[in-house]
Amino acid sequence: MPIIMNRILYPPMIVIGLSIPLYICCFINWSKECLPVFVLWSFILLFAMWKSIDNFWLNRRLPVMCPNHYKTVRVKDVEYKQSVGVYDEDSGIHFVHDYENNLFLIERVMYTNPSRNSKEYEERKYQFITRIEQLKVPIDDKNIEPGIISFSCFVCLEQKNATLENIKLIRNTFVDLAKDDYQQNVYLKYLFNDAIIYIETFHGRFFKAMLVENGKVIEKNCITWENGKPINKASGKLASTIEEMFARHLFGKITLDNIIDEQEFCQLWAKAKE
Repeated sequence: MPIIMNRILYPPMIVIGLSIPLYICCFINWSKECLPVFVLWSFILLFAMWKSIDNFWLNRRLPVMCPNHYKTVRVKDVEYKQSVGVYDEDSGIHFVHDYENNLFLIERVMYTNPSRNSKEYEERKYQFITRIEQLKVPIDDKNIEPGIISFSCFVCLEQKNATLENIKLIRNTFVDLAKDDYQQNVYLKYLFNDAIIYIETFHGRFFKAMLVENGKVIEKNCITWENGKPINKASGKLASTIEEMFARHLFGKITLDNIIDEQEFCQLWAKAKE
């Protein structure tokens, strides 16, 4: 059976589906005893519809946020309360609906060449600001957060301005700006707990990882991805070390000292046992 709607509409549709036969039964077998059931369920239905207003609002915009996957994309709760997020795998763009504050955020990480990060960042920052201003969309806020191998661009709209047309304009602009992303793997090295972690990464995703102790590779692992998720993950001590580093947000704090040459990484990888 083909999927005809995103799962974000399942809760209100289930309530509506239960309501139809209940109302039919009440009307066919109408009596005084049916009145309390009819009134009580009507309140439940109205409450469910009221709680689902944001679901309907977001669902209507999913086709312009995720054109190829809007029926199957997952809508997830985000860290701060009363907000939900959507990630479009095709464009790499995050969308967040902060319905507590009536805001809609659009964000994407752009990737730069580490060897010329400073200059490239300034060039692309100017390009981002210029392109967004040219859209003539009423934007509540826009900002760029710089990094060593990437920078984060985000645009914030008031909910009333987050129309289908405005979201599409901003999404297309982000996609166009992302064409200038650095398209090669980056190799990283971290000192952690008397060990060294080597990582091969591309646009924020790990593809190879090594754990080195006392100059020897203790573990190494290849990681493959499918539908935005790692299929096979690192195991053993390598996995626990990476998880601990993630918990401490160390991978988000890249410095120039963490970046190494591809040759250094490949030589270690070739010498290591499987």
